[in-house]
Amino acid sequence: MVESIRRQTQAPTLFMLNVPDTFERTGEKYAVPAQLTNTVNVNRCGRDWGPATKFVPTIEFLKANNFEDNTRIIVVDDDWCYPQGMLASYLAVDSAVAWTLQGLAFDNAAELPKKLENFRNYEQFSHSIAPFFTQHLLNLQHNVACTVLEAWSSFCVTLDMFKDDFMDYMRDAMTCDMTKYADDLTISNYLAMHGVERRVLHTKKCNVKQLVPLMAGVTGDDALRNGGALNETNLTRYVRLLHKWEETGENYLINGRKPKCLQD
Repeated sequence: MVESIRRQTQAPTLFMLNVPDTFERTGEKYAVPAQLTNTVNVNRCGRDWGPATKFVPTIEFLKANNFEDNTRIIVVDDDWCYPQGMLASYLAVDSAVAWTLQGLAFDNAAELPKKLENFRNYEQFSHSIAPFFTQHLLNLQHNVACTVLEAWSSFCVTLDMFKDDFMDYMRDAMTCDMTKYADDLTISNYLAMHGVERRVLHTKKCNVKQLVPLMAGVTGDDALRNGGALNETNLTRYVRLLHKWEETGENYLINGRKPKCLQD
């Protein structure tokens, strides 16, 4: 990841690595190698926010240090190398939109709540619901709308997309393993709640097909896509979370609802 950022055609103003005090699942303390602090800004963020640690403490840091509302935030994972023109490409697109190199779309979204009601066996439900999920992979078009920003592929947002309610929203999310370990859905649901469009960035200089995996991270047993901490795949976790949100009236991804303060 560090080498990938070094090779970018556009240098970042700030390259931040968020490091909690301890790894919550094991209690292991994090030690930061001295040489790493010479390459990136290591933000000792205290709390382990699960997969969202790569993002939530950044919002805290930028707001606490009075960064401009239009500050662009580009989030990357540590097990992929990214296209050299990625930062420049993100800076060139509409800052009012949240962008990602690969998004997840929900087809037939209007029918999905009914499907959610009809199933209680989640394994059976996961197989039946699969046709409602469309991965934008090979035949992408630039500026295609998506439902969920897939963080592994990177995403770009601006600081002003995250309101005063964001930290409380994320603290609530951390009380449930489904939301804690589905950070893509959790963050995208927050953006949908505030009416922020999510779209796919796909240009000749920057697209998802140019990503190069660091295989140790992508194929490891701890990877969320392979089951990770909860011993279930992303699809099963996403389905259970969508069902939970439907029951509590918090499914902004599918229903497009906005909070009362934005309906006035």
